[in-house]
This record gives sequence, structure tokens and C-alpha cells, in this order.
Amino acid sequence: MVGIQCNNRDAAIEWTPSGDNRAPILTYTIQFNTSFTPDSWEVSFENVPATETRFKVEMSPWSNYTFRVIARNKIGPSLPSDHSSMCTTPPDVPNKNPDNVEGRGTSPTNLVVTWNPMPEIEHNGRNFHYRVYWRRDIPGEDWNIEMISDWRQSSILIPNQPTFKRYRIKGKVIDFNWFQMRDSVFPHVYFSRSSGGV
Repeated sequence: MVGIQCNNRDAAIEWTPSGDNRAPILTYTIQFNTSFTPDSWEVSFENVPATETRFKVEMSPWSNYTFRVIARNKIGPSLPSDHSSMCTTPPDVPNKNPDNVEGRGTSPTNLVVTWNPMPEIEHNGRNFHYRVYWRRDIPGEDWNIEMISDWRQSSILIPNQPTFKRYRIKGKVIDFNWFQMRDSVFPHVYFSRSSGGV
């Protein structure tokens, strides 16, 4: 590893080949880890051409990154290079929303909203929250709001609801960057309640 140039949302990594053991290098793989998962290395980019010794990779906001490079020839991969110095990215608004947002009942009188928790690398800022909005699917009905501050949480149970009713659900992911609230809306989910919890 020769060096790294850190920018706000990408980094340019430079390295020097250290020998090919008599089998030409075919490709390079660039790996990264972050302060969120310091013991885990993930692939940033595979199959970098063997002619390249400088390559630009993307980074997420509000993260500390280090990188390393692995060469591959017809025999297999090399040992990883030494890791780079650390790149730190500034915060930004969340750029995605929770996956698999669903609403259903587990009893005739409740509403359960579920989603896939977003890992820290996707928070893009401190004080990350989910905000869930729900209401009966009636024109003019006011939204009820639930704020969830634990990013690991994957559901919320809303008790004491009437049976056989249709609900509308929406939500936001929120963080507080530089003391400002930023939000992003994820899609509406329609839900028909039944006494069977389906």
C-alpha cells in the first residue's frame, strides 16, 4: 500500500505490486473495514485490472474506513497488503430506507409494523431514529406517530385496535446532523386486518 487520498464520499487508493511468484497477476481486490465492524473485512471492489495500481472506491457518510489490497493470479489470492491510513467521511442525510416494511395483525386487536433494521453503516449520522406513522384508512383521519430510537429494533406493536379495519402505514428514517432533523420517507404499506391475524 503506497497511499490513500480521502475525499468526502470516495477514496483513491494507490499500491505497488510486490511480486507475482512467476505467475502474472490477473486482478486485484480492494477490501475495507469500518469502525462499526473493525474485525470484519468486506469487498469494496473486485476484479480491478492488473494494469491498475490506483483505484477510486466509494464510501458511505459518517464512517471511518481503512482499506487493503489483495492480488490474484492463476494460483490464487495473495496475502492482504498492510491496511491504509483511516479515511473519515462527514455525515449526511440517510440515503435509503428500511427494507421489507410490512403491517399485519398477530391478534384480532393489534397492529404490528415490521421492517429490517438498518446497520450503522447506513445511518449516515448520529442519533438515528425510525419514525412510524399509522392511521385508519379513512380520508381526513389524523396520523398517529411512534418514534423509535433503537436502530436494532425491527417492529412495533400497536394494541387495542378495532377488528376488520384497514390501515395505512408510512414512515421515515431520521438522523440529527449538526443539530438539524433530516428525514426520508419510505413507501406506504396498506394493511387489512382480520380476526385471524392475517
